[in-house]
Amino acid sequence: MWNGKTVSVVIPAYNEEATVREIVQEVFQLPSVDEVVVVNNNSTDGTADEVRRTRARLVFEQRPGYGHALRKGMESALGDYIVLFDADGNFAAPDIQKLLVYTDCFDLVKGTRSRRELVEQGTYPPVLLWLVIVSNILVSKFQQLLFRGPVLTDAGCTLRLIRSDTVRMLLPFVTVSGAHFLVDLTNLAMIAKVRIIEVPVRFTKRRGGSSKHGAFMGLAGIACRMVLHTIKQRLLKSLGRYNAIRYDNQNVAIKGQAAR
Repeated sequence: MWNGKTVSVVIPAYNEEATVREIVQEVFQLPSVDEVVVVNNNSTDGTADEVRRTRARLVFEQRPGYGHALRKGMESALGDYIVLFDADGNFAAPDIQKLLVYTDCFDLVKGTRSRRELVEQGTYPPVLLWLVIVSNILVSKFQQLLFRGPVLTDAGCTLRLIRSDTVRMLLPFVTVSGAHFLVDLTNLAMIAKVRIIEVPVRFTKRRGGSSKHGAFMGLAGIACRMVLHTIKQRLLKSLGRYNAIRYDNQNVAIKGQAAR
């Protein structure tokens, strides 16, 4: 619990048998965390068995896709604050505390891996690491420009904290099931004028499991989908597609129905 509010951590998992139990245990060591929700997204290994050996709540999502897994976890979480995390060891659990510090003033607290001092050596091969960081910065700046948003530097960072009422407001408008789910969510938050800030977090070496980045062509494809989806959302905003989103300073969820 944090300042009287409950905290849920959502961890999507696809074939993360080697690391998921260790990651869950590290997250539960934080006194502020009330629950961990692990979303098993069609794993073919022993991921589910490893989760059952922990205090985490295991849920299943049969629809393939990183976005589907994150959405299922956010819908299943019971906390006032929902933190998105990864099961492969790319993030440090104590950095969740950094995000919580800003919850008095912000509704969406995003991690950013763009600070060189916080990137662990060996995270990725040097060229791929450079591409990951630069592509995320460029996409973020494009988002920032189109939606006149706050300073953004890492479009694809999973580690982020969102108020549960903000989640309920935005999820009806989310249409993405793949790796650019996070860009969709951030764009919608800017459209709704949700209070957003980025916080530097550590980018640590993967300990195993699957990677949503892949090789260069896979990374380039994700970046292109992020950019194209951002353009689409900006056009839809101009056409009034998102007029049903309402937000006030107390973040009192949604008024009206999501446009179809």
